[in-house]
Amino acid sequence: MSAKVSLIVGSSTWTNWTSYEVSADIESPADSWSVEAKNPSPSQLASLALGQAVTLQVGSATILRGFLERKGLKKGRSGTSVSLGGRDLAGPLVDCTPPASWAWRNVTLGILALNALTELGIAAAVAPHADAQKVLQYAKAEPGETYWQVIERLAKKARLIPWMDATGTLYLDRPDYLSPPVATLVSGGSGTNVVEASYSEDLSGRFSDVTVLGQGKGSLDDD
Repeated sequence: MSAKVSLIVGSSTWTNWTSYEVSADIESPADSWSVEAKNPSPSQLASLALGQAVTLQVGSATILRGFLERKGLKKGRSGTSVSLGGRDLAGPLVDCTPPASWAWRNVTLGILALNALTELGIAAAVAPHADAQKVLQYAKAEPGETYWQVIERLAKKARLIPWMDATGTLYLDRPDYLSPPVATLVSGGSGTNVVEASYSEDLSGRFSDVTVLGQGKGSLDDD
């Protein structure tokens, strides 16, 4: 029996989804989620306020903490359906720009990231790598940069990557390629745990010719 997917919004827990989707990528600044349900009650709809904190669980395991950012309602002959969606706790870091006066002296990248979360009211922890604990003499936001872009720019200088995990911890670290895998995907045969797999081939975006130009020293007599 597959584990039940539960979405906790405030004090309400939603289950029995007709569909759900979670997109998680270490290279994506904010992971996204979406769910759909049939025939919600009026009290359930009234409890859905945009901006609320949400927790998405599979069984008892938390797979995402974030915010409710989208709500849609569709009515038809087959009944009423509601669609909900949003991103993880990194969403406000991606959307919001710090004030022009946002500048710090003698601060570490870890403290800088924690300051950004605090200013945006995001209840998340920061797990900094040792290189993120080195003191920066001066750090500021460039015009037009979001909080996430500031953190990412400074992290790259330290050869680090920022990402938000499922429990709501902002990591300033390097991917670990040396640890043994924690799970295995099996498609076909005994032990299959892949519900669906797809394969596609695409020839778009190709270049038919690649021209390389160079230049070297010469003279009027010698090319």
